[in-house]
Amino acid sequence: MKKLTLLSLFIVMILTIQHATAQNRKTLYKGFEGSIGVGLLPTFVKDRTKTEVPPISLTLGYRINEKFSLGLFAGFTQAETNPDLLNEGNGVRCQNKFSSVGLRLAVHSIAFKKWDFYGGMTLGYTRSKLDVLEGDVEKLKQHKRYKPVTTKPLVSAFLGGKYEMSPKLGVFGELGYGISLFTVGMTYKFIKVPNRGLNQKIARRQ
Repeated sequence: MKKLTLLSLFIVMILTIQHATAQNRKTLYKGFEGSIGVGLLPTFVKDRTKTEVPPISLTLGYRINEKFSLGLFAGFTQAETNPDLLNEGNGVRCQNKFSSVGLRLAVHSIAFKKWDFYGGMTLGYTRSKLDVLEGDVEKLKQHKRYKPVTTKPLVSAFLGGKYEMSPKLGVFGELGYGISLFTVGMTYKFIKVPNRGLNQKIARRQ
């Protein structure tokens, strides 16, 4: 319920900004857009982790119109953890391979030139594979909290901003819960950019 309330507040805020400060922007909205991001704040900090593969996320989205987009996402990270599963401080050392996949629905604000602020929600599932590197494996297997492979549904909200360096390329920063709490990266639009010089020549001839 808290996540849905937070998502509602994000959407209301974005639509309010859009309504209050919207300006005319000659930007191509419809079409596919891909992004690759690297997480700066992994979600496993509390487990005394040592990151081996940084949180990497890939997204392919389709901009339905100026305000809405729908997309697919996938993420992966790998870390060495020292979970105190037995509450005995027995020095258990594990390797956690964590991945996630799902859908993203976003609401966009186009109020600012070259900036795209957005918020939305993700629906999907996560998979965690825990391999024991050091410790009493048999004793761990008897413990109720230990599961070699765990899958869970994912329902989360996110809030981000993107800066367009060109009609096709952009950089972004995003807050959300998944493989990372804060992600930065680059975006690419799969669109055909009009040739402005050619358009100007045609306009002059006409």
